[in-house]
Amino acid sequence: MLKKTPRTSAEDIRRQLAERIISSELAPGTVLDETQLAAEFTVSRTPVREAL
Repeated sequence: MLKKTPRTSAEDIRRQLAERIISSELAPGTVLDETQLAAEFTVSRTPVREAL
């Protein structure tokens, strides 16, 4: 039986950003600001940077 490892904040953020890209909520060429995304996801900039 495989153990599930908990997802990190960076993985959650990456998945959410990917969903936004796939759904066209984020258009090609959209500038992503680390500070703004960190505030939106209520995390420090580190997990945002890791996700990007």
